[in-house]
Amino acid sequence: MPAAVAAQRPRVQRDETLRRELLRRRDVDEEFRSNLPARLTEEACARWKEVDEGNTEWLRQAIARVGWPGRRLCDDDGSEAAWLLAQHADRQPHLQVAWADLLAEAVTAGDAEPWHLAFLEDRIAIHGGTEGGLPWFGTQFRKSPGGQWEPFPIRDPEGVDQRRAELGLDTLAERTKKIADEND
Repeated sequence: MPAAVAAQRPRVQRDETLRRELLRRRDVDEEFRSNLPARLTEEACARWKEVDEGNTEWLRQAIARVGWPGRRLCDDDGSEAAWLLAQHADRQPHLQVAWADLLAEAVTAGDAEPWHLAFLEDRIAIHGGTEGGLPWFGTQFRKSPGGQWEPFPIRDPEGVDQRRAELGLDTLAERTKKIADEND
């Protein structure tokens, strides 16, 4: 990048406090999800809702204050934590859609990973937040009626592995096997 262009870019001050809170919330989210009982109880569902809604509201406020928490502001791990919290904001799909737009800008600016956007866009698609309603990248999975893990139906399935490769993701078959191995 030419020095004149770089000089015109606004400098972003790292926000270590924001980064640490993103990481703390990510850790609570992952700890909770990794310890879900095989059969969800009413108590577990209530706690799940509490965790997700608390993170969603906190992230909404943070984004309103600073914009998308990308790499420049929160390092790679903080940016990934922000994406994870956005992924789990399913009860507020309008926020996910708005955040996908901000995340797309961050990806274009090199401030976030393209695969973060692919996962969020697929998540929005399966919840009906995009026209066509089918994901592009095969990042979202469900159990089939036969009990096997499978990706949600994909738009243009013939091209999915090419799209995934462009983002540095493994093939859909490899990911499907990994999901099955991790969750069975």
